[in-house]
Amino acid sequence: MNKQENIVAWVGLDWADEGHQICEYDVQTGTKQHYAIVHSAESLQEWVNQLRIRYGGKHVAVVLEQARGGLIHALMSTDFIKIYPVNPQSLAKLRKALYPSGAKSDPADAELLEEMVRQNPGHFRSWIPGDEVTRRLQLLTEGRRKFVEDMTALTNQLTSALKTYYPHALDWAGELHSEQACAFLEKWPTLTDLQKSRAFRVREFYVKYGRPRHEVLNERVKQIQGARALTEDPAVVIAGVMMVRTLVAQIASLRIAIAKYDQEIERIFHQHPDRAVFNSFPGAGKVLAPRLLAAFGADRDRFQSALEVQQFSGVAPVTERSGKAIWVHRRLACPKFMLQTFHEFANQAWKFCAWSKLSTGSSVREATTTTRPCERLPTNGFVLCSGAGRIGHLTMTAST
Repeated sequence: MNKQENIVAWVGLDWADEGHQICEYDVQTGTKQHYAIVHSAESLQEWVNQLRIRYGGKHVAVVLEQARGGLIHALMSTDFIKIYPVNPQSLAKLRKALYPSGAKSDPADAELLEEMVRQNPGHFRSWIPGDEVTRRLQLLTEGRRKFVEDMTALTNQLTSALKTYYPHALDWAGELHSEQACAFLEKWPTLTDLQKSRAFRVREFYVKYGRPRHEVLNERVKQIQGARALTEDPAVVIAGVMMVRTLVAQIASLRIAIAKYDQEIERIFHQHPDRAVFNSFPGAGKVLAPRLLAAFGADRDRFQSALEVQQFSGVAPVTERSGKAIWVHRRLACPKFMLQTFHEFANQAWKFCAWSKLSTGSSVREATTTTRPCERLPTNGFVLCSGAGRIGHLTMTAST
C-alpha cells in the first residue's frame, strides 16, 4: 500500500522561536497556501484544530526540521497528524542544489520541506512516539548523560586548577568527582592547611571514606609531612583556592543531581515490561540497560533487521564509490547518544561475554592505527538485538 494513500494534506513547517512559516499542500485539489502562526501553546492548538476541521480528522503529514522540542511535543499528542522529522543537512543540501546563489527564506524552506518528503516518501519515515514509560527513559538517560559530561568537564578544570599550585592533591584526594575528593579539598584547599592538621586527623579522614591498609596510611601521612609547596606566591594560591572551591561546590551539587537521576531511571526502568530482556545483556548493568532499552524503544516494527539498527545509529560505516575509487568512512549524520550507547555497551560486553571477547580480540588484531577496536566491534561482529521481543522472545542477529 502506498504510504501517501491515506494522507490528505502535506504541511511543511519551518519553525522558529517566535513564529513558524507554513506551506500547506492539499492532495485533493493540488493547491498550496503559505501562512505563518505565532509560537505559543494557544496558537499551535488553534492551528491543529483548524487542520482537524478542514480535513475531517484524516491524516495530515507535517514535515519539520527537528526531532524533539516544544513543537514536536505539542503535535505528538494529536491522533491525525503524522510527523516527519528531517535532518537539517538534507534540507540545506536540497536548498543549495535548487538555489546555487545561496538565497534563503523561511517560506521557501517550508515549501522545500513539504515537497522533499511528499515527492520522495520512500526515503523518509514518519516518527511514531513511544509509550510514556519508554519516552521517560529516553529523556532521563539523555539528561543524565549530559550531566555526566558536565562532571567530566568540571573535573578536568579542577585538575588544571590544582596543577597550578597544589598538584599533591591529585594523588591524595582520590577520584575528583567523588565525595572523598570534595571533602578533602573543602577541608584542606592548600598544602599548608593539610600540613597544619595532626596526623591522627588525616588518618581519621581516610578511614571515614575507606579502609586503607595501615602501612599505606602511614606512608601517605609521611608523604604529606615531607611535601614541599609548588609555589608560595599568594596571588597564585589565593586565585587557585577560589577556583578550586567554586569547582568543588559545582561537582558536589552535580554528583547529587546524577544520583537523583539514577534513582528515577531505576524506578522507571523497573516499570518497563521489557526490562528483563535488556537486563539479560552481558555487561549492560544498571546504567547501560536503560540506555539500550531507550535506544531500541518499545515499537517492535521500528527496525526490521540488525543492519537497520546499525545504519540508523551510525555504527555501520558509509561506503562511497566514484569511478574506480572506493572509500569507507564513519557515518556522520546519526543520533550521537545512541551511537555512544552502543560503543559503550560493546566496550563492556567483551568483559562478560566469551563470544564478544573473542570478536574483540579479532578486531584488535585487524584494527588499523586510525580505528579503535570499540568502533570496529559493533560492525565486525557486535551482536545487535534486532528483534527484541518481536515474537515473544529475544532474537539475536549477528552482523558481519
